[in-house]
Amino acid sequence: MALVQTQTITPRQLSNPIAVIRVSGRISKAQPPRSTRTNKALLSHSPQIPTAHPDINITLLRNKLLLQCRPYIPSSLLSLALEDGIYSRATHWITPSSQSASKFGKRKRYFVLHTATFSFESTASAWEARILSGGSQPIDAGNGVVVFVKERREWEGFMRGYRRQGRRAGELMGTRQREMERGWRDAWRARCGLGVEGGKKEGPMWVLVKSAVGKIVKGEA
Repeated sequence: MALVQTQTITPRQLSNPIAVIRVSGRISKAQPPRSTRTNKALLSHSPQIPTAHPDINITLLRNKLLLQCRPYIPSSLLSLALEDGIYSRATHWITPSSQSASKFGKRKRYFVLHTATFSFESTASAWEARILSGGSQPIDAGNGVVVFVKERREWEGFMRGYRRQGRRAGELMGTRQREMERGWRDAWRARCGLGVEGGKKEGPMWVLVKSAVGKIVKGEA
């Protein structure tokens, strides 16, 4: 049978932490007790989304956008907006009552505008809207409404192929391609009246909607 070596710790050693460490050969750290209590604040948290208000008419905003973007919208989507055209043009989007309902824009509501159908999807937060839209920049439409634009699938497919081709063409052709892309993006922004100081990832529908929203907010559309 193998001999087991033991060592006795004297009271003097217990009063000296260094002596205890040397005797035991390892440092034992006291672990804080684990809390098994659930954070009730996290469980009870839910986004405070302002409810729809009759003085903030999202349908009116949609119809105004359709009329402003009419040359670039399929005719099948325009029927309701055209039927309601006189009312949409004559009615202001931002009014004293809508301002009061939105607490002068402080009560935020976030929407994703699906440009394939020109329909609004309400979301719980700006973060969720940005993810669903594919990374769109927010557009402040007034009345506390913030719009994120989901580009059409055709545009997204075109850009994937366009950039893939540029990567395969080499550095020189890739540089020329990026310059060409910047040129037609700036030309589109200028055509929509936004200037040429925009970001690189803005799609054509985002620029179009941004321009239209600016006119609607000012009461020009």
